[in-house]
Amino acid sequence: MLLAIVLVFTPIWLSLPAVPAAVRQLNALLTLVVGTVAILLFLLILLAALGRADRWATVAVPIAAIALIPVWIAALVIRYLPLNGLGIAAIVTATGAVATLVLDPAITSILGEPAPLPADLSRWQSDTIDANVLFLVVAGLVVVSAALGVTSVVQACITRAEARALRTPSGRV
Repeated sequence: MLLAIVLVFTPIWLSLPAVPAAVRQLNALLTLVVGTVAILLFLLILLAALGRADRWATVAVPIAAIALIPVWIAALVIRYLPLNGLGIAAIVTATGAVATLVLDPAITSILGEPAPLPADLSRWQSDTIDANVLFLVVAGLVVVSAALGVTSVVQACITRAEARALRTPSGRV
């Protein structure tokens, strides 16, 4: 319960008027730091309660780090990159595609489990269905990300052309 309170209310607390403006400007970054620390402490407490605190540094922290990297990338891109909304959506979607592709093999490697089988779209049996679905999800995310990226560039070009047209005395480009 405490973890949920920290994750939900940290950005709200950091945006209160009583908080100095310099701290409020770093709201996104501070929220990520506090959330990451809270998750790592939660995992330590949980593993200690289960009598497995020895697995915290070797298993829990690496898995949490791998899982939180896409969250950090997405949050920092959304907050700090000076792109239009479609450009940001393209980057976040591409980050999701990479995370979808990388997370499962990375976690199985940390756990010492055998690597998952590669996709084989010609076979849809119990041993290949996970990899096939994963491949299709990643392919879909890549297509959506590319479409968003192209649309973002087109939108930026149109906006620049309109701005130039407004600056010229005759209204022509």
